[in-house]
Amino acid sequence: MLYTFFLLSCFKNNDLCGSNINNLTLLGLVKWDESGPQHDLAIARDLCVDDSIFQDVECLHPRNNGWKSILRVRLLHAGVRHRLTHKKQQSSVGTNADDANHQAIINQCHLIATLLGFQFNPLINLLTVFGLPITFEEAQCYTHLWRYVGHVLGIKYPSGVRDALSDFDTSRAWMVKIYDKLIAPNDSSKLLASHVLQAIAYPLENAWPGKLMGINLNHLNSLFRAFLAEKYADEIGIGTQLRSNWWMELQVRTIIATFRLGHVYSYLFGLKKQA
Repeated sequence: MLYTFFLLSCFKNNDLCGSNINNLTLLGLVKWDESGPQHDLAIARDLCVDDSIFQDVECLHPRNNGWKSILRVRLLHAGVRHRLTHKKQQSSVGTNADDANHQAIINQCHLIATLLGFQFNPLINLLTVFGLPITFEEAQCYTHLWRYVGHVLGIKYPSGVRDALSDFDTSRAWMVKIYDKLIAPNDSSKLLASHVLQAIAYPLENAWPGKLMGINLNHLNSLFRAFLAEKYADEIGIGTQLRSNWWMELQVRTIIATFRLGHVYSYLFGLKKQA
């Protein structure tokens, strides 16, 4: 999810990593230092490479056709997966590892996680955050849509491994496993989350919508904390410093509650009308 947040910041500021000046601005903003840990510098370089891929994909127009939007997203992830494969090839040079197997594992795992992100995150946010009354059958149909997309893109599971998108409950279990076992939030995750939120807040604060509505880093922390739920927000350190600023979080939760009331009213009114 944090990776998506960074891409959104790139979308808002198309030149975020497009020049040396903006690269320095980003690195200065997120406080990465040449003397810091090497993995932090590697993360910064990877984010800028991903932004370059993102800008290439953004050149595809128009956007009013659904299949072209899917193509743009698919090309974006194909570029990221290609970079991951290339890095794995470099790391396996001089070893007895089977390069082909490593490539297949990287591509398959990343693609499965991508599809789960598009399938599970929207459903769970609509259900738990906005309170949109989605039936179990509707959730199943949406899940099978992304299962079909995965089939078309060539996802193959090892023998005995259940399809991650076979049903909604299975996708939930996969997402929990990916988050707890693969992402495994730690101190580095908290540092990266803080940097990404700062990178998003910086262009928003300086754009006219942000100035008009007074959007700042505190608002983003509260918003993402509300979307992630307190358990996961605490694990990656989002909004933990805002607990004393209860008014900011109350505003965000009030806005979300207003949306939920509208959905509940529409749902109940629709049922009465049908009856």
